[in-house]
Amino acid sequence: MSNLTKTLIKDLQDNVVMISFRKKNGELRRMMASNRAQDLPAIEGIDSNTNQDGAKNRDVVITWDLDLGAWRSFRLDSVLSVTVLRLLPCESGVSEIIDDGTAWRAGERIEK
Repeated sequence: MSNLTKTLIKDLQDNVVMISFRKKNGELRRMMASNRAQDLPAIEGIDSNTNQDGAKNRDVVITWDLDLGAWRSFRLDSVLSVTVLRLLPCESGVSEIIDDGTAWRAGERIEK
């Protein structure tokens, strides 16, 4: 597993991230995702890189789509950019999401 892949998986476990990637059908997709325990539904046995047959697939990451409230997956080689987001509490009690300055573009992690 590459360092970039490990960093992406760690970012998903620790943060909310905005991932832009190209779907198999060529469509561009943006997904706000997280694998933080507090963002996931109450189920057990999900491994972020195990496919439905239980075999490890190092090319695919499974994550929780915060907008759809469902599990989604994407191929690592289809990722166009990743931006790590930060949650700030607001007066209304709803979190505000902001860009924390960490981003990935064209397979490289960059600091703004």
